[in-house]
Amino acid sequence: MSELTITLAGSEEKAEFSGSNAWLRNDGTDTVYAAKSAGITAGADGVIAIPAGQSAPVYGANGTVYLLG
Repeated sequence: MSELTITLAGSEEKAEFSGSNAWLRNDGTDTVYAAKSAGITAGADGVIAIPAGQSAPVYGANGTVYLLG
């Protein structure tokens, strides 16, 4: 298992990793949104909301996850 730290600045970011699933932890103070495809919109199908201090998986991401926060 590897760990990657990303600082988000309000624009969508692409994060690449090895493996098929991503487990994300939000250490910030705002909600982070994650998806397997680009073009994240809060509340859209396939977009996961991760509140501050929480964690969530993105199953089937296959090495790429997009983040917005």
